[in-house]
Amino acid sequence: MVNEALSSFGYGFSVYRNKYISLSAAAVFLLFLFVGYFVIYDNFNLYIHNPFVPTGLYVSGYDVSASSLLFVSVALVSLYIVNFSLNEQRQFNGKVKLRQIISISNRTYPKFLITASAQIILSVIGCIFFVIPGLYLGMKTLFLGASSVYYDYDLLSSLRKAFSISKENSTNAFILFLLYFIVSVVLIYLALVVSNSILMSYIIYGFLLSFFLISFFSSTYKLIPLLSSKKSRLEELTSDLPGFGG
Repeated sequence: MVNEALSSFGYGFSVYRNKYISLSAAAVFLLFLFVGYFVIYDNFNLYIHNPFVPTGLYVSGYDVSASSLLFVSVALVSLYIVNFSLNEQRQFNGKVKLRQIISISNRTYPKFLITASAQIILSVIGCIFFVIPGLYLGMKTLFLGASSVYYDYDLLSSLRKAFSISKENSTNAFILFLLYFIVSVVLIYLALVVSNSILMSYIIYGFLLSFFLISFFSSTYKLIPLLSSKKSRLEELTSDLPGFGG
C-alpha cells in the first residue's frame, strides 16, 4: 500500500529527464530570481520574507503595490508552467506535438489555477496556524490541483474527487504529503539559516517555487491513476486537436 506513495514521491523528482519540463522549471526559477532579487529587492528595496516578522522599515505604498503585482505575475506564470508540465506527462505515445500540448495546457489552465491556488492556500495556512490540522487538511486536498488537469474538473468537482481519493487511500495520501512537508520545512529552514545571504535565500525560494512545486504536483498527478479506477478525459481533450486522433 505504501509503495504507491513512495513511488510517486520518487517520480516527482524524475520528471526533469523530460527536457521540456526541466527547461520550464529552470525558466520559472530564473524568472523568480530576476524579479524577486534584482527587481523587488534591488530596485524597490523590499525583501520577500516571513510576513509575521516585522522589518521595522518604512516602505511606500507604490513600492508595495508594484512589488505585489510583480510577485503575483510570477506566481501566475509558475502555475501555468506546472499545468503545462502535468499535461506534458500525459501518455500521448508520441502522437502529440509541443504546440498541441500547449493548446491543451491553455484549456486546462483556468481550472488548474483556481484549484491549485485553493490547495496551496489551504495547506499553507493550515500548516502555519495549526500544524496537525494543517497536515490533515493538506492530505485531504492533496489531489485537488492535479484532479482538475487529470479529469478536467472544476473546483467543486475536484474537491469532491480529492476528498474521495484521499478518504479511500488515506495512508498513501498522508505519507506523500508528509514527505513533501518534511522536505519543504528543511529547505525553508535552510533558507533562514543562510539569511545573511539574501541572494542564497532567493535561490532557495526560487527552487521551492519552480522545481519543488512541479515535483509535488507531478507526484500527486502520478498517484491518481494508481489509486482511482476512473479514467482521465484525455481523449476528449485531444480529439479536437489537429493532427491527433482518427
